[in-house]
Amino acid sequence: MQALLTVLLALVAGCRPAGPSELLQGRNLIEKGKYTRAIESLKRAVSLLPTNAPAWNYLGLACHYGGKPDEAEKAYRQALLLDHDLSEAHYNLGCLLLEQNKAEAARSEFLAYTLRRGNSLDSLLKLGLAQANSRDLVGAEKSFIEALRLSPQHPEALNGMGLVRVQQRRASDAMQCFNAALKKQPDFAPALLNLAILSQQNPQERPTALRLYKEYVALKPPPPNADAVSLLIRQIEQEFTAPRPTPQVAVTPTNIPTVPHPLPLNSNRLPAAFAKTDAANPPRPITSNAITKAAAPSAQPPATPQAPTPLVAQERPPVEILRSEPQIKVAQDVPAVEVSAAPQPEKVPTTVQVPESSSTDRYRYLSPPKPLAGNRTAAEKFFRAGAQAQQDRRLADALAAYGKATQLDPSYFEAYYNLALAAQGTGNTQAALNAFEHALAIQPDSPDARYSFALALKQSNYLADAAAELEKLLARYPNDGRAHLALGNLYAQNFDEPSKARSHYLKALDTDPQSPQAGAVRYWLAAHPQ
Repeated sequence: MQALLTVLLALVAGCRPAGPSELLQGRNLIEKGKYTRAIESLKRAVSLLPTNAPAWNYLGLACHYGGKPDEAEKAYRQALLLDHDLSEAHYNLGCLLLEQNKAEAARSEFLAYTLRRGNSLDSLLKLGLAQANSRDLVGAEKSFIEALRLSPQHPEALNGMGLVRVQQRRASDAMQCFNAALKKQPDFAPALLNLAILSQQNPQERPTALRLYKEYVALKPPPPNADAVSLLIRQIEQEFTAPRPTPQVAVTPTNIPTVPHPLPLNSNRLPAAFAKTDAANPPRPITSNAITKAAAPSAQPPATPQAPTPLVAQERPPVEILRSEPQIKVAQDVPAVEVSAAPQPEKVPTTVQVPESSSTDRYRYLSPPKPLAGNRTAAEKFFRAGAQAQQDRRLADALAAYGKATQLDPSYFEAYYNLALAAQGTGNTQAALNAFEHALAIQPDSPDARYSFALALKQSNYLADAAAELEKLLARYPNDGRAHLALGNLYAQNFDEPSKARSHYLKALDTDPQSPQAGAVRYWLAAHPQ
């Protein structure tokens, strides 16, 4: 009788168990923007409800908004560990990874979300952006097309499609997309900035670019990067009054596939320019509505709740950036390059200064000797088969054919070089690095092989070694503009040495002032004056 009376009194008083109460309080604090207090409350909630996936999702959300990305990621992943079908946690984690420029990982999370919520316009836009940043242009195009099917003439989707067209080197189509976005929303800042940047790269469109830049800085409220764009405006005006001749750049033809010139692509860490769709409206994590009523943790994770309207996050810096080097796609199971030499560290020449890197990873060089010639006639048959397979994007077949060609003739430079490119295309960076080393053992002065090797090292986070390889390339070919650009990116983005970055960016402009990256470089230089 006494126990029943206690329960009745608790019900009358409106009491609820401690775990759900803390969870409800944490959710309310998030909605009020009081993230520090929300984190404290939600930490207590997950200690009382350790198997409650929505509680962990809310904790991730509070940490996400509260500026604690590492804790937010751990909480989101714990929510998904408990309930892999919790769509909101997939979306929130995708937003967090996208903000951190982890495009490949973000793409996976947004794919998981769209598989469950296929008609979500916002998730399709985020998925398209993540796919574009990871150079999955086919997937990005499909995502933006689906977004436009759900919302025809949507400015963000049109801007995203324009970014894809830029990477496909379809400048006129990209301009049509940006113009369509501005026709729908004349003050849509990302499309306005992107159209200005694209126009600036065409000498005949420089007056149009100047007008668009002025419209951009005149937006109300002013864009956060208005001062940097204003500097760029003054630079263009000075060019009109005192133009300088454009240097001619010699192009050496080659009979083997080469690494394409850097393509524009927005990113959080690279020098300036193409504005991603949600620059003024950063990814907004979403919550779930579930507040578990049970007094004790349940053995089964709660059902996935419906997502309410996304909460408004705190303002984050806008992102108007483009990526300079090609990115590697998600790794697949492919044969590794077989080598006989034992891995040993390469000694970097004393003339090359290796910058300090925040990463402690260093590449262990194979340093293979220059091989003896083999049966070139027999090897060429497999090389041609590999080249055709590579052209048809049958990369597994290309890898097998190139591998056979290198076995028949270990001195076949083109076979090793193409083998490295094919391995890179599948995401097998270790195989690519090994193959590049063998190619360089045959032709150590090949600029394409050295440059490609450096980009593969950077992709694998061997940043100091990537810089050393680029320095070697520039020691032999001081006017290689792409090497200056890539080295400038390393100094600007990874080593925090803007003065060295500026030096290499200026040399890149002197070498090829009309390159697709010229607008981005000028933008960065304007934002980082001496």
